[in-house]
Amino acid sequence: MNIPISNARTGGQLLVDQLLIHGLDMAFCVPGESYLEVLDALFDARNRIKLINARHEAGAANMAEAYGKLTGKPGICLVTRGPGACHAAVGVHTAFQDSTPMILLIGQVGRDMMDREAFQEIDYRQMFGPVAKWAAQIDVTARIPEYIARAFHIATSGRPGPVVLALPEDMLTEVTQAGDAVCYQPTQPAPAPAAFAQIRELLDGAKKPMILAGGPGWSDRACAQLQGFAEANGLPVATSFRRQDTFDNRSSCFAGDLGTSGPPASQSEDESGNGVSALREQSVLKSASSGVANQSRKVHSSYVLVQLCVKDCLRGSRTSFNPNTSGDFTAHPFGLSRATGSPNHAPHGKIE
Repeated sequence: MNIPISNARTGGQLLVDQLLIHGLDMAFCVPGESYLEVLDALFDARNRIKLINARHEAGAANMAEAYGKLTGKPGICLVTRGPGACHAAVGVHTAFQDSTPMILLIGQVGRDMMDREAFQEIDYRQMFGPVAKWAAQIDVTARIPEYIARAFHIATSGRPGPVVLALPEDMLTEVTQAGDAVCYQPTQPAPAPAAFAQIRELLDGAKKPMILAGGPGWSDRACAQLQGFAEANGLPVATSFRRQDTFDNRSSCFAGDLGTSGPPASQSEDESGNGVSALREQSVLKSASSGVANQSRKVHSSYVLVQLCVKDCLRGSRTSFNPNTSGDFTAHPFGLSRATGSPNHAPHGKIE
């Protein structure tokens, strides 16, 4: 199909058009000469995208990370090459550890100067590889829509996290007639029914079951439903590092936090339990068994790591064993047995 000549755009214009397609309304940056074409395109779209000019790249990256954490949409940060990218690495690392959707766009040296030690040249694919879900460089202007769509998809699908894209400056000034991509759609995994039966069996047979809640994706509704289920079944709930607000701290079921410096009594309770369910927390084993106070102890607990998106877990048609419950978390979280008013295990009591 021939694309009309009126569709011709520079790489910078094409990139900003893709950001608009994917719903961007705010971005954060420290301006730099390596991506002036993008800044010009953002100025043209100033009525649709609010651009925040930060004083430091670390601040811009932290703002983008906070935006992603608060909205669930990728926070966009734009920085120049070299020191700018190095400073922004702080926010990328935070987004990676906190599972926050974020996209960092870095101005890069021209393609004809690659691998010649050009001024402030760095291979960002190697630099950000260990702390990003995906790090890439757009070398072909016509593929900008493909890369941007993939960046949004990767940043928000499965376990959210940061994506880094390097933008050679001559690629951004090049004119192309490439078409636009369609708006991204996040993808989340669905748990297998057989897994529910195994988790239910572990919880029903546990003498001292405990839930460790953490990770991203918790809405107010999901938190309330988790609390209802825990209180109906007499289950203690601890939270992981930086996730203390996942569970109401005033609830009688709240057992404190099991982060980097949780109370020794809570850590001891965690180690002695034989039915620990970790809801959406990648580092549960590390935080529960590798703390300073626990390095010499052998953990005998049985862990169930539920690495799922909360909204998928609450979808009745995907998770409920009893169609009459309609996927209500209080009655049927993750397809587990419904509370009958008296749990199979002894009440956990209060953890001092």
